[in-house]
Amino acid sequence: MSDTEGDHLFSRTQKIIILALVCVLALGLFLLRHRRNMTASDVTAISGDSAYALRIDINSATWREIALLPGVGEATARAVVADREAKGPFTSVDDLTRVAGIGEKTVAGIAPYAKVGPDE
Repeated sequence: MSDTEGDHLFSRTQKIIILALVCVLALGLFLLRHRRNMTASDVTAISGDSAYALRIDINSATWREIALLPGVGEATARAVVADREAKGPFTSVDDLTRVAGIGEKTVAGIAPYAKVGPDE
């Protein structure tokens, strides 16, 4: 049987549907794999509402939650938790400067997305 005699396994429509499903699956896997690297500004951008922003309580958050803050990676987030456990809770977001690797510039980027204690 030759290629022109109808020995194709899938029709053109079925091939398009399969390709679309593969693309959706690939995108889903990509997002799942990279969501832990999203920052708070990414969350705001996705929500489409600048009034809705992620606010992380630096006194109760895990290192994984703290790592969502802009300019904070895993090592720095772990250092924040270690400092909090060793020296006690932070009294303000500005107190993050007591953690090695966090300066005033980083705190300025973090401030809109971090808090100390419950919202008022």
